[in-house]
Amino acid sequence: MMGNSKFYATMLGTLAAGSISTLAVADGVLCPRADIVGSYDTPTRTEDVVVRDSVAYVADRVRGLRVYDVQDLSNPVQLGSLDLPGVCTKLVLEGSHAYLACGESGLQIVDISNPTLPVFSGALETSGSVLDLDAAAGIVYLADDRGGLQVVDVNDPSTPSILGSIVTSDSAKAVRVVGSSVYLATGGNSSELDIIDVSDLHSPALLGSLATEGWSNGVDVVGDFAYLAVDYTGLLIVDVSDPSSPQMVGSYSSPFRNFDVRVFDSVAYFASDNGVHLINVQDSQNPTLIGANDLIGSVTSLDVVNDIAFVANGAFDGLKFINTNSLGQPAMLGSWTEARSLRGVQTVEGFAYVAASAEGLKIIDVRDPANPIRIGSYDTPDFAAFDVQVDGHVAYVVDGSSGVYLFDVSQPGQPILMGSQDFPGHHFERVQVDGTKVFAIETLGCYIVDVTNPASPVFSGGILSQNLFDLEADGVLAYTTKRGVGLEVYDLSQPLSPVLLGSYSLERARGLAVADGIAYVVDEHLGLQIIDVSNPSQSYLIGEFDTPSSAFDVEVLDHRAYITDQGAGLIVVDVSDPSAPIGLGHYDAPGTEYGVSVEGSVAYLASLNAGLISLDISDCPPCPADLNDDGSTNFFDVSAFLVAYLSQDSAADFNGDGSLDYFDVSAFLQEFASGCP
Repeated sequence: MMGNSKFYATMLGTLAAGSISTLAVADGVLCPRADIVGSYDTPTRTEDVVVRDSVAYVADRVRGLRVYDVQDLSNPVQLGSLDLPGVCTKLVLEGSHAYLACGESGLQIVDISNPTLPVFSGALETSGSVLDLDAAAGIVYLADDRGGLQVVDVNDPSTPSILGSIVTSDSAKAVRVVGSSVYLATGGNSSELDIIDVSDLHSPALLGSLATEGWSNGVDVVGDFAYLAVDYTGLLIVDVSDPSSPQMVGSYSSPFRNFDVRVFDSVAYFASDNGVHLINVQDSQNPTLIGANDLIGSVTSLDVVNDIAFVANGAFDGLKFINTNSLGQPAMLGSWTEARSLRGVQTVEGFAYVAASAEGLKIIDVRDPANPIRIGSYDTPDFAAFDVQVDGHVAYVVDGSSGVYLFDVSQPGQPILMGSQDFPGHHFERVQVDGTKVFAIETLGCYIVDVTNPASPVFSGGILSQNLFDLEADGVLAYTTKRGVGLEVYDLSQPLSPVLLGSYSLERARGLAVADGIAYVVDEHLGLQIIDVSNPSQSYLIGEFDTPSSAFDVEVLDHRAYITDQGAGLIVVDVSDPSAPIGLGHYDAPGTEYGVSVEGSVAYLASLNAGLISLDISDCPPCPADLNDDGSTNFFDVSAFLVAYLSQDSAADFNGDGSLDYFDVSAFLQEFASGCP
């Protein structure tokens, strides 16, 4: 072993030459990203953000204008605020004033010459509802919903006045002005991009238009191209070099709510329900993904300064600051959106069986998660398929008030109805299978169906219990969750006369999973509750993990709990020690998630309004230099290495040769300097 003095000199010399502090993640799932460098929780819903001179100006949906000092991204500070009427969703800065689009309260004008004390200057009510705006040379251009385009003189901010207007074919949604041309996105019964000549401010004139599929919530114009964020379609690139005949030349698919786009240096920063995506638009006909952060949920708007994206993170998530140079590949591997109102999903051997509400049973080939393909379907009689479970080659579906349906799916592309058991007047929402027993679950209780003969299912008993939500069966025991009661355990030795063995009180219990004498229950308000049920008459809490919003369902596999949260997407929790659950990752999905199914390294989410989502849940790449597992490589890891090295701890054997020497120091420094995934 080298001498201590030389060792310290080598370490300190190398670090002094340029140490690196990089976010790191130990092995886990849904890896947090190194790109989020700061955040701020705003009062209500953050709708829009514009940054100027290290100051962020925010349109807060309910509270109006908020102003923040963002010189230190890790510690933003509120400078000032001004409550405004209406629903404020967009803002633009010009000179010493901020102009806000506040819906039916019209245009609101605020003097921001002193950012610590914004002062109301004036307002203008319009004939419509102001949804977006842009400003140039003392003129503000309003996308006024049913009022079309309004051209407003704000040279005297205290008395803004309308100079001119033009009625559009449908509701005006988004606007951008470049020179003497206004680019106005409209939507409703028909959607299009209108190009309007405003060289005469009193008489705006339509130059040309282009029909689009879905309306645009955001528009940007750079050079000869307009970039549109189109709902449930994606990014559209339009050649506007000839304003009288705009032509679509390229697109990037995003089948979600899409809100905003900003283009800088041939890169489109695209904001949607699916986070932030950076798209290379240098070749306008073939835009390509550079990187993304799709873990942060809905992004309604963004601004970009010096490679930092300042993100308006939608409902109750405030502002986030993202280093766009660190964006990785999205966690979402793919999505299937032919049907959007999905309630239940189970994946078996590369096929996803989906309960698609009014569209019945859908069977999706997800062996390539990036390219899911529907290969089979069956329209259930009541057009209300709410849940599905697959056992062997049989799929069991509960269909609204019709009952339980059994399908032969030995050939997934050709499901065949084998049998059914009708329960008129009931409304089933969940199904569970245990051997030859099927449990059809509704709020009034659960019905047990014997499926020994799949062609002729037979009612064999049940549990009559109000507010029943979920059930998990294991032999003669049935574990149920009930709103207002919690967890109950029944003996089903006599299915016609079930016996209550014990309970555990929870007010808002929802989904559950049971494994090895432990019940994993998600409570709407408390999150994951881990309960010892080895003795049902004396159940007790052994651990818990709170989720961000409203926990709905849970699946437990290989000591990991996969939880759907209807306000926060998918949460993954390590439950290998049930008394001390640890959060491993979080995916804020684009929609309202109901069901989750895990197969291999992919989690499949059934979303009420975003279809079937496939997520990469493989382990994060390891970070060997993060010796203290604090999520970053820094001086503390250097200290930990020194301690291990000097005490001859094998943790310092970085080259794995069984001895500690200079080569281990070199290997550690190389890992340290490389940063972490």
